[in-house]
Amino acid sequence: MPRFNIDLDKPVLCLALDEDTLDDNLRLAERAAGEVDMLKINDDSVDEAGLQACVEPFKQFGLPFWIDMKMMKGRRTMAARARSAAALGASFINAYALADGLLKGPVDALEGTETGLLGLTVLTHHDDEYCRRFFGRSLEESVRFLSGVAMERGCDGVLLPATTLSMVAGIDTVKATPGIRSDWSEKKANEQESTATPAEAVLGGSKILIVGSPIRKYVDGPAAGARRIKEEMMEAWANLKR
Repeated sequence: MPRFNIDLDKPVLCLALDEDTLDDNLRLAERAAGEVDMLKINDDSVDEAGLQACVEPFKQFGLPFWIDMKMMKGRRTMAARARSAAALGASFINAYALADGLLKGPVDALEGTETGLLGLTVLTHHDDEYCRRFFGRSLEESVRFLSGVAMERGCDGVLLPATTLSMVAGIDTVKATPGIRSDWSEKKANEQESTATPAEAVLGGSKILIVGSPIRKYVDGPAAGARRIKEEMMEAWANLKR
C-alpha cells in the first residue's frame, strides 16, 4: 500500500472541479482553495492537452489532489497512466472495479509510490434499476460486490455512493464518496441519483467527501460554501469520536 501524501486521520473535503473549461475550474479552485483540503481534477481533456497540462495549473494552490481517471482500459495502458499520475504527485487516481484482473497494471505501477488507487464501484448517477439490469444485483449488493473485487485486486480504497457506506462498514480501507449534498443544497444535481449530507457520509465512514455544486453555487461564494460544509463534516466527526 502506498504511503499517501495526504493525512486521512480525519475526513477531508475534496472540491470537485467539474466546470466545463480549464479557466473556469482554475477560478473555482482559486476562490475555494483556502477552505478545502483536496482537489479532484478531471482528466477529460487528457487526449487534447496531455495529463501534465491538465494537472500542472492546479499545483499553485499547494493542495493534495486526485485525478478522476475512471479507467477501464488494458493493463499496460492503465499502468502507464498510473505512473504518469504518480510522477505528477497525485494522491489518488481511480479505475473501475469492473476492470477486475486488469487492475494489476495500475496496482503494480503504483507500488512504492505515494499515489493510491481507488476502485470505482457504482456511479452516483446510477440507481437500483440500473444495477439490477446490468449487474443482476441491487445497488447496495453491487457496491458490496465491486468493493470486494477492488480489495481483492489490491486497490487502496473504494469510491462509492455515500448512501451505500453501510455495505462496506466491515472493510477497513479508504472510502471516498461523491454526491455530497447538505440539507440547504439541491439534492439531485448533475443527474446524480445517490446523495447524502456531509454528516451522513462522515458517520458512515467516508474519509474523502467530494463536493462540487454545493460549493460552486453557494450564494455567498465558494469559500463560504466550503467552510459551511467543512463545519458540518467536523461536527459529525467530533460526535463520531465521542
